[in-house]
Amino acid sequence: MYKTIVSIGLFTACTLLFVQPAASAGEEIRAAIDIGSGTTNMKIAKIDTDNNTIITMLFQKTLPVAYQSHLEKNGLFDQEVMQAGLKAMKILKEDADKYQVKKIVAVATAAFRSSKNAQVLVDEIMKQTGIEVKVISQEQEGILGFRAAVADASVRPEQAVVWDIGGGSFQLTTLDDAGNYVVEKGTEASVPFRNYIIQKIEGKDPKQVSTPNPMSRADMLKAIAYAETIAAGTNALIKQKICQSETCVLCIKAVGNLFNIGIRSLVNGKPQVTRSELNAAVMQLAEKGDAEIPGGAHADVYISNALLVLGFMNALNIQQVTVLDINNTDGVLTFPDYWKLPEEGVAQPKVKTVEAIPVLVN
Repeated sequence: MYKTIVSIGLFTACTLLFVQPAASAGEEIRAAIDIGSGTTNMKIAKIDTDNNTIITMLFQKTLPVAYQSHLEKNGLFDQEVMQAGLKAMKILKEDADKYQVKKIVAVATAAFRSSKNAQVLVDEIMKQTGIEVKVISQEQEGILGFRAAVADASVRPEQAVVWDIGGGSFQLTTLDDAGNYVVEKGTEASVPFRNYIIQKIEGKDPKQVSTPNPMSRADMLKAIAYAETIAAGTNALIKQKICQSETCVLCIKAVGNLFNIGIRSLVNGKPQVTRSELNAAVMQLAEKGDAEIPGGAHADVYISNALLVLGFMNALNIQQVTVLDINNTDGVLTFPDYWKLPEEGVAQPKVKTVEAIPVLVN
C-alpha cells in the first residue's frame, strides 16, 4: 500500500467568489497574509469563531516577491525587493478593504528570520498600510502548517506528519505520544538547494549564476543523492511515524508552488503523483534550459525542487504525494491565538524542536 503525502500548493492568481455581508454572531470575517520567501499570499474568509473553522472562503490572491533570492546576495533586503514587498502589501490591503474584515493578521517566515534588516521593512509596512507583520519562528510555522494540513485532509492529528518546505527553510512536524508538537527545523529548502547544485555540483558561483539549468542527467542524480543525505538525518520519531501504515504524511506549500505547480504539472496536473512518475518526468528535463521548461518565473527552481522532493521520498520511502490547495494562511485564519485581544493573553503550545542534522560538504 502506498504511503500518501498530501501537499499544499499556492494560488497563482486571485479568486473572487462573492462579497459577503457582515458576519453574524459567532462569526467574523478575517484576512490572513503569509509572507513567504518567494510569494506573498492572502486569504479572506468567514470564520466560525466557536469552532475555529472556515465557513466560506471569500477571496484569495498570491503575489510573487522574491525575498529569499535577494537575501542570498548579502543577507539584506535591498531596495528593489523592499519596494516590491511594500507594493504587494498595499495591493492586498486594498483588496481586504473591500470586505468587512475584523482584522488582518500577517505572518512572515524564513527570509524575514534571516534578513539583517527585516525590521526596517516590517516597520515600513506598518507605517504605510497599518498591517502589523509578525515574524514567526520555525516552530510556529511548523504548527501552523500542521493545523492547516490536518484540518484540510480530515485526518487524525496523532496519525499525521507534516512536511512544510519553502524558499529558505523546511519543517517536519508531528505529535508525540503526550500530544506535544515535535518540530524538526532545517534550512536546505528550495533556494539553498538550488544554490548547492550551482556551486557544489556544477562548480559555478550562485551570486553570478541564478539557475542550474540546463542540468545533465548525471548532475541530477548527484542532486537527488544530496537530498537523500539531508533527509537521512530526519528525527527518529518522525521516521518511525512515517513507517506506520496508519500514518498520513501531509506535505505542504513551497516556494513557487513547488507541489501544486512544480510537481503536479510534471504529471499533467494529476492530484496524485507517485515517486516513479516524478522520477521519470523530471529526468525528461535533462539538458533543458529555463526557456524550454514550463516553470515560468520559477524556472530556475522547477527542476531542482523536483529533485529535492525525490530525494526525500527516496530516503523516507514515500511512494506517493497528493496535492491540496492550502498554505499558511489557512492555519492563521483558524488559529484563535492570532485573533485574541492583547489583554486576553496567548497560550503557548507545547512544542519540542529538533534541529535538522547539518550536512557537511567537503
